[in-house]
Amino acid sequence: MVGARKNAETGRIEALLLDGNREAAGDFFIDCTGFRRRLICGEMGAEWVSYRSTLPVNRAMPFWLDHEDGSEMSPFTLALAQEAGWMWSISTQDRIGCGYVYSDHFRTPDEAKAEIERTLGRKIEPARAHQ
Repeated sequence: MVGARKNAETGRIEALLLDGNREAAGDFFIDCTGFRRRLICGEMGAEWVSYRSTLPVNRAMPFWLDHEDGSEMSPFTLALAQEAGWMWSISTQDRIGCGYVYSDHFRTPDEAKAEIERTLGRKIEPARAHQ
């Protein structure tokens, strides 16, 4: 995606502009760009609204898991409550995207990694941490 075409009157996105002079028109778009917030903040110009006073999670530790041989791909996102936040698991065709959203007031990154590994019963390799 290289941009978005918006309705001049409403400001709503009408199409995603793709490389190669292509576009994907639609009535409803979901921003799946994670912390980049490409559509919400980038194209729509929305400001970040903090809920720190009621939802004090401020860090994320993403990681990936391989599908186990013979296992079926889960058709839903799994969210698990943890001691200092919550962990997600999203199956894709190639791997399982996972992460732990937590508060650095209650966990260091090393402690968060150890909590994930205790929960899963295996070692993980974090991708990169976000604040």
